[in-house]
Amino acid sequence: MSAITLKNIPKGLHEVLRHNADNHRRSLNNEIIFFLEEALGIKNRNTQNFLEEAKNMRNKFKFRISEKDITNFKAAGRK
Repeated sequence: MSAITLKNIPKGLHEVLRHNADNHRRSLNNEIIFFLEEALGIKNRNTQNFLEEAKNMRNKFKFRISEKDITNFKAAGRK
């Protein structure tokens, strides 16, 4: 893979990128790559494809978990 060095990044921009990277649990480098791909439309996921993938994933399970179940699991895990 190729490498790019960014210089003279304004402090405010760096802080926003760092904050976003932390929120998305990505490294700063991966956050910048993700942002560039999104901005350039390189990896623009089609919403319909995403929903279809989610539906297929849900169908792999033989049971359904309700929101109430999730809340109960969280509460049990905190005890």
